[in-house]
Amino acid sequence: MALIAALAVWVYISGEALWAPDIAETASKVVQAPKGWQQSEADLLENRSLTPIAQMADRRAAVVRFLRLCLLHTADATKTGFKRSDTERDAFGCVPLHWSGSGYLKRLLIAAELAHYGGRSVDEATLQTLIEGARGVLPCQRGGNV
Repeated sequence: MALIAALAVWVYISGEALWAPDIAETASKVVQAPKGWQQSEADLLENRSLTPIAQMADRRAAVVRFLRLCLLHTADATKTGFKRSDTERDAFGCVPLHWSGSGYLKRLLIAAELAHYGGRSVDEATLQTLIEGARGVLPCQRGGNV
């Protein structure tokens, strides 16, 4: 009986040692943008200001870049990872449904898809509305200027 108890304790302790590094690695893992986005995640996450996006001449590209920034922030905030081949829609599908900004993110995703894949133009008012909505989602934008 003592041998079984000792074996159970050894399995419990050695199992803990094997699992603990995985947990620590997952918690400190940096969110990476999917390769298909052809954009460096460092470029998006380094400058979390919306000013460069708001100043882009191509408004359709600005909405897509803005969506990607928000998706990366969301992944960071919710500890969600993306696969290398994920599209923006796939990435959105990884976001937990209970996340507080998921409704806004869905509206942004639809606007970006219509602009990027549907060829719809994005007017100044639409872009400003999307940016204003992000103020509650992106932590660095709360109370800040665009």
